[in-house]
Amino acid sequence: MRRQVLALSAANAMALGLGGLAYIVYSGILNPAQFGLYGIAFALARFAVLVLDGGLKTAIIKHPADLSAAEETSLTLLSGALACVLLLGAWIAAAVLPAVFAITAEDATFCAMFVAVYVATYPLMVVPTARLERAMRYVPLSAIESVAIALELAGAAPLLLTTDLGIWSFVLAALAGRALRVAALLAVRGIRWARPEPGNAGTVKALLKEGAWFQGSLAASMLRDNLHVLIVAPWFGKAWAGYYAWALQLAMFSSQIFVATASRIAIPAHAGTPDFETRWKNTLVQMRWLAALTVPVLAAVWLLAPAADAAWFDDRWQPAVALLALIFARMLPGIGTSPLGSLLLVERGAAALMRANVAWTAIELGGALVACFVLGPTGLAWSYAVVVWAGFAILLAGLPNFGSGAAREALGAILNRPALWVSVAGAVSIGYLLGGPFVAGTLGRSWDANLLAAAAGGLMVIGAGYAAEFAFRRTHGPAEVPR
Repeated sequence: MRRQVLALSAANAMALGLGGLAYIVYSGILNPAQFGLYGIAFALARFAVLVLDGGLKTAIIKHPADLSAAEETSLTLLSGALACVLLLGAWIAAAVLPAVFAITAEDATFCAMFVAVYVATYPLMVVPTARLERAMRYVPLSAIESVAIALELAGAAPLLLTTDLGIWSFVLAALAGRALRVAALLAVRGIRWARPEPGNAGTVKALLKEGAWFQGSLAASMLRDNLHVLIVAPWFGKAWAGYYAWALQLAMFSSQIFVATASRIAIPAHAGTPDFETRWKNTLVQMRWLAALTVPVLAAVWLLAPAADAAWFDDRWQPAVALLALIFARMLPGIGTSPLGSLLLVERGAAALMRANVAWTAIELGGALVACFVLGPTGLAWSYAVVVWAGFAILLAGLPNFGSGAAREALGAILNRPALWVSVAGAVSIGYLLGGPFVAGTLGRSWDANLLAAAAGGLMVIGAGYAAEFAFRRTHGPAEVPR
């Protein structure tokens, strides 16, 4: 199991590292409106894949028995038929939307083509991916996904630098990455084709029913993650949507190496654990590690971002940089919501998880609308930072041990980490010094010097945070929560 986790972590690190380098290139070439358009297209593609998946992948992983060849064929053909419907819908939308909404024909066509790449390739991916995850074969899966996702995220960078394709570079990069992923998955664990049989209908129907609950839960989560597309873009324009997309992507690159790995392995690991008490203890340990590993990186990036924007991008992303503290504050309870959601799924089932996610999303949507109405475009960031704690409480309330000290234990696992307090205090202190009169007078307007100073400060923050955490663990043991 440890080998599988290390493989996933390494794959995530590689994909996100290359994506992060490409992100720097995109930040220098694209303006906020173009970045917003890419963010909108990416959100639409994710939503289309969610509709197409129907929760099938997770349902297959949780299914008590392996699928037969006929069942694999039936599910793949059903997914392909739905993909054709979605592709037709994307083509119609590209033709109709420019006449109805304030969107250009070129922007609508770009979004439709970007979505089409993801929709057309997904039916051939869902069964092979689910089979690999079900068998916990994360080493080949992580190798395939790391290379393919890196190509999807970073492949547009060389095209933007060397060609005149502009925003269409993202479509070609997505096509190359998805094609590589499909070919590799089929080569490693291909779909077993067989004539569908009437006797398989019961299993397929049960998987679709179970998958519908997952689909509803994921749809609610995706809605929360894309409120900048649903609220900020229509109210305040593509540029502000671009600022949010930029800040949210920076948060993703800074936190997802560990969180993505943990969320990927949590469901199979919980499903193989016999009792709730053991699952709960494992969840607490997972939250402690995620907080200890992630928060110092977020604190360092928050410290570095203003200097990097000034040195590399001429303060183009200053409004987004101003949002980072609030966006990163949202990541803190988010460290807990992912493990808690996985535990709720295994313990109470997909329906309970969907109800929790829908309730959380309804509160987030209401809070975001009110905050944006009162505070303007920055209101969403304030709502993000505050209302996420309601989701944390809702997920906790669905667990069997809620009311018996579970909230105190969960909050302690996240908030009472030496790495958190040392890194946050260090980042704030160094940030104050970098902005103070002594440093300003010494470095002046030399952005390179400011950037080097901020980078050195960021490394100090990460080092101090990790050192404090591991010193505590040597003294008190890895399972102990600081009191």
